[in-house]
Amino acid sequence: MALFKYASPERIDVLERLRIRFTSGDEFNDPFEITPSARFMDNPEYFDRFVTRYADRQASREIAEGKILREKREERIAGLKVKLSSDFKSNLLGIKGAALGAMRTRFKDYRILCLSRVNPEDPAALLLWGHYTAGHAGLVFEFAQDHEWILAHDSRTGDLRDMGEVEYRTERPLLEESAVRRNCYLTKSKHWEYEHEHRLIRSNSDRELDALSLAPFPGSLILSVTLGANVTDETHEKVVEILNGNRALAHVKVYQGELHVDEYRVARSLLNP
Repeated sequence: MALFKYASPERIDVLERLRIRFTSGDEFNDPFEITPSARFMDNPEYFDRFVTRYADRQASREIAEGKILREKREERIAGLKVKLSSDFKSNLLGIKGAALGAMRTRFKDYRILCLSRVNPEDPAALLLWGHYTAGHAGLVFEFAQDHEWILAHDSRTGDLRDMGEVEYRTERPLLEESAVRRNCYLTKSKHWEYEHEHRLIRSNSDRELDALSLAPFPGSLILSVTLGANVTDETHEKVVEILNGNRALAHVKVYQGELHVDEYRVARSLLNP
């Protein structure tokens, strides 16, 4: 089994430096990324808890500032709940928006590596080639899915790491009350289903990520590199130079992508048998 990374020509540096970037959750090209629904706030039980928390905090501030007596606390909370319930219901959409905004801010602490299960020769890869390789001028890295570097993305290791298949839905996932959940960073609209995405997730404080969120990986992770049909001679020559100059990449196969003469798909020919 393999995972693929469709990349622009500039990302030849992944091969050259053996480092790959985990992108911040707020930098994706899909504006709905990590933006779930706040429908949970329509639940009367949650809404009551939400209002109670606000009333309790405000009453505590008023006691600390000497505005009310401590023994009047419960009475004050009851009055605040009546007023806040009315205020919040009249501005529920605004409150939902603020909740989602706060959640997206929290998600900046996550870093994601997006990979695909679609082989470069599969007809389903045409949109991936078009969207992520600068019009077939880039390249596709093939990674070994069962490699220990991939498998290390497991929350059971004690670190904030995770991985999983993206689920494509017609409805956005629900924002939950506490921390960001897996259903948020592993869910996208069905419009993106063609990507067949597999994600690796880390915290921005991960010990292996540098200031640019680049993570090192062993050369054994890469199985092959496919050059796009419109790749430049410069990029082609650079790939060959990198592979010839690093013994850790001696096993990597290089394919040349070509537009199939009859079908809507990319064909490949092996350059280094």
